[in-house]
Amino acid sequence: MKKIILVLPLAAGLFFIFSALVFAEYGSGKNFQKDKQEKWTRRKQEQKEENQEFKKSLEGKTPEEKSAAIKSYQEEKYQDKENFYEKTHKDHMAVIKERLTYNSKLNEQEKDELISFYEEQYRENATWRNHQYNRNTSFLEEIANSAKTPEEKKEAVKNQLQDQKAEVKTRWEKQRFEKEAKKKDLGLKYKGEPGKGKAERGE
Repeated sequence: MKKIILVLPLAAGLFFIFSALVFAEYGSGKNFQKDKQEKWTRRKQEQKEENQEFKKSLEGKTPEEKSAAIKSYQEEKYQDKENFYEKTHKDHMAVIKERLTYNSKLNEQEKDELISFYEEQYRENATWRNHQYNRNTSFLEEIANSAKTPEEKKEAVKNQLQDQKAEVKTRWEKQRFEKEAKKKDLGLKYKGEPGKGKAERGE
C-alpha cells in the first residue's frame, strides 16, 4: 500500500460515504428527528477530528509503517461504525415499537410486518456496507501499488468517490419508495424526508 498517504483525504471519503444508509427513516416526530440529526452531526465532527489526528500521527513514519497504520485504522473505524450503526438501529427500533404500542390503526400482524420490514432493510444495508468496505479496500490497495502518478491516483480515488455518492443516492431513493409503498399498503402515511435530500447532505 505504498504512497497511499497521498490519497488519504479522498480515500477516507470512500469509507464514510456509505455510512448514510444506517439512518433510514424509522419513524417521525420533531424530537426524534432532531435527536437523530444531532447525533449524526456530532459523529461526523468527531470522525473529522479523529481523521485529522490520525493523519498527524503518520508524520515521520516510513512508507511501510504508514501503510500498516492506515490499514489498521480503516479496519478499526469500520468496526466502530458498525457498532455505532447497530446501537442506532436498536434505538430506532425501540422508538418504533413503543409508538406501535399506541397505534390503533394497525393490528398485531400488521405491526409485526412493519417491524420485519425495517429489520430487513437494516440487514440489507449492513450487507451493502460490508460489500462496499471490501470493495474500497481492494480498490485502494490496487491504486496504491499501481504505477500511476500521485495526481492520477488522486483522480482515480476522486472518481470512485463520486461514483459511490451516486450509488448512495440511488439506494436512498429505492428504499424511500419501498417505505412509501409499505406504509401505503398498511394505510399509513410516509413522513420521512426524500432520500435524495439526505444523501446530498451526506447523512
